[in-house]
Amino acid sequence: ANQPIADNVGKDLLLARKMPAYQGDQQCITIGNDATISTHLTRELLARMSPYLQDSLSSIAVNGAELCGLSSIQTLYILDPTDSNNVTLRSLVSWDYLSVELSVHVDIPGVSFLIPTEELALSPSARMTGPIRGTNSASSNKTYSEELSFLLALSNITLAFDVIAAVDSNELNDLYLDQLAQGSGCWLSAIDELSIPSLQLHLNISKIKITQLEGTAGPLQSDIVELLDNALLLVVEGFRPLLTELIDGIAQGPLRSGLNVFLNESLVAAKEQNSCAAHNSQSDRYVNWANNSFIQKFDHIVNEVIGPDGVNSILSLITNGTGAVAFSVGKGNSQVELAGLNSFYSLSLLQPASPVSFDLENFIGVGFCPSSNKTVCNPIRISISPATSESYSLSPTLPRGSTTFKEVSTFDSVVAKSIADILSNFKLSLALSNFNVYLDLLVKVSLETLSNLTFGQLGTTGCVASSV
Repeated sequence: ANQPIADNVGKDLLLARKMPAYQGDQQCITIGNDATISTHLTRELLARMSPYLQDSLSSIAVNGAELCGLSSIQTLYILDPTDSNNVTLRSLVSWDYLSVELSVHVDIPGVSFLIPTEELALSPSARMTGPIRGTNSASSNKTYSEELSFLLALSNITLAFDVIAAVDSNELNDLYLDQLAQGSGCWLSAIDELSIPSLQLHLNISKIKITQLEGTAGPLQSDIVELLDNALLLVVEGFRPLLTELIDGIAQGPLRSGLNVFLNESLVAAKEQNSCAAHNSQSDRYVNWANNSFIQKFDHIVNEVIGPDGVNSILSLITNGTGAVAFSVGKGNSQVELAGLNSFYSLSLLQPASPVSFDLENFIGVGFCPSSNKTVCNPIRISISPATSESYSLSPTLPRGSTTFKEVSTFDSVVAKSIADILSNFKLSLALSNFNVYLDLLVKVSLETLSNLTFGQLGTTGCVASSV
């Protein structure tokens, strides 16, 4: 099980490590105070760090984070089946450059040696806490508060890992659809093993820096922060190859082992908590779409969460903000352009109709053009431009009864050229504003037939259709 990743992947890893660091413009994702992630250090951890802090409760809160470089991704394939065996799935992802900057707030009660004397005497904002054990000084009641910025910049990042997902195909194919629909227990019963045999992480640390922003710290704390910053710089610059191999070793060793323990314990616990129910053939009735959980989730995700605005955003992203695509069709490579694809203003798919239990309504509105403001019209447009005149050249033929091929050939050539000239200058354009499409589907699916199908029969033509 603990085999290294294949040679071709290893070559990709080495190649990625030799690539220069990405220096282009980076798009960043920012998490502000509205999504604060706080991590509080427990007393046991503080006791291990320092006996003077055993009776104190410190906290470290991440007030903001900025992640940059996601657009520098170079390689991406996820869970790709391998040729070596039929249970291993391989993944590889690489970036030129990634950076994360954290805004960290630190609170430590009762550390007066870090707070300047004038702050202890005059600061009205210093919070009062209980004294540190063995200390009777009133100044020890003050809380040290500090705002720090932590920056970590990485280059040539490559993450590659294998996942062993051993699924008993015989057991899975013998499960009935009503069993699989009742929960995750039957799905889990078919999984014999889930583990990570190989985990490789190659990266270079380009920059690591700690910056003191604000707080109640005095010169001593400023010196400590600068000392830590210089120590990190020494490690990064002086031991860069060793640090890269160390990170790879941690990923392949303790990190991978810890993940495998977690996956194994989670799989065992999930199987114990979710048993596989027995097959129970349904009575001869039809699926009520209004009460169907799949349709409810589909409607919530597609119609509410995504909606017309989400579809417009996706189509704008795919078309680089233009909302238009162009392609060639036909033997003569006629050009077809579709524009206004990002103009959806209404979207409702597979919506159960009341009171008919088997009706599914669909409504699409595209080509938004409000009557109150025509300047924001974005109609959906179709343009067809025929190919060049050379594509319409006709080969002369000799009709029955003709005496000379030369005369017919000359006449046909003139006619063909005239038609080609007309077609080459011809363009068809169609613009539609507030275009609505309504489709009512009556879909009756037999629960009895559907529930008696096994998972293995889904790949057989006609099995699923037999229930409709």
